[in-house]
Amino acid sequence: MYSEGVSARNVASDTEFWTSLEKAVSTTLLPITPDIDAFRLDLTIRQGDRVCGSGTISLKQGDHALLALSSPEASFRYLATGATATCLLDLAGERTLFVSGPERQIPVPTIRIDRAPEGDFAMNLLVNLTTMAASRPIDLGIHPGTSAHIVKKLHESHPWCLETPAELLFSKTPNASPTIMLRRQAGLITGFELIFPQQGSPATAVSVTSLEIGPAAHHPDVRSLFPAGRIPEPGADTLITFMRGFYSVLSSMIPK
Repeated sequence: MYSEGVSARNVASDTEFWTSLEKAVSTTLLPITPDIDAFRLDLTIRQGDRVCGSGTISLKQGDHALLALSSPEASFRYLATGATATCLLDLAGERTLFVSGPERQIPVPTIRIDRAPEGDFAMNLLVNLTTMAASRPIDLGIHPGTSAHIVKKLHESHPWCLETPAELLFSKTPNASPTIMLRRQAGLITGFELIFPQQGSPATAVSVTSLEIGPAAHHPDVRSLFPAGRIPEPGADTLITFMRGFYSVLSSMIPK
C-alpha cells in the first residue's frame, strides 16, 4: 500500500508519460555494449528479509572486467585485466581457480538481452569455457527493441503509478502495494526493484541497487578477490569442475 495521504494515478492513457519513460529506459540500456567505457551494476535477490544471492558487473575499458555472483553457500568471480583472466569458484570453502593461458580455457561470461525469432525477449546469462579474448573480456549486449518491449509490458500490466522526482512506483490496481519500482536521476534509470508475491511464503524481491554508466560508474576494489585454490588440469578436469561448480552457484541464489 502507499503511504497515508499519497495515492497513485492511472497513467494508462498518458502518452507523454510512457514516451518519456521509454526514452529514459532506452538512454540507460542501449549504451551497454562490449565497447562501453565504464559500467557498474549491483543486484540483490531477497526472500523476505533473507538475502539469497547477489551479483556485480563492473567494466572499465583498459582496466578490468568483473562478474561476481554469490549466495551464502557459494560464489563465482571472474576478473579480466588486460590479456589475462582469473575465475574463482568457491563451494562451501572448496576453492577452484581457473587461470587463462596457452592451451587453457577459462569461463567467460556473456550477458545479453536477446529477442527470440518468435518475438519474445529474454535475459541470458551464459558462461562458456573458451580462450579469453582481451578485446571482449565480457560479452554484453542489449537488443535495440528491449526498451519498447519493457515499457509496453509495464503499460499493459501496471497502469497505476506514484511519481516522485526520484522514483516511479507501479502497481496493478489503485490500492495495491507497488510491485515494480524504478529509480531515476538526470534522465536515466539508476536502479529498480521487482517484487514477486508468493502464497504461503515471503515475497521474493529482485533489486538492482546501482546502475551506473560512463564517468559516473563507481568500481569495486578488484585487487584481493582471489585467494589460493586448486587449479584444474586442462581438458576434462576443467570442464567437469566448471559445469558442476557454476550451476551450483546459480542454483544456490534462487529462493526455494
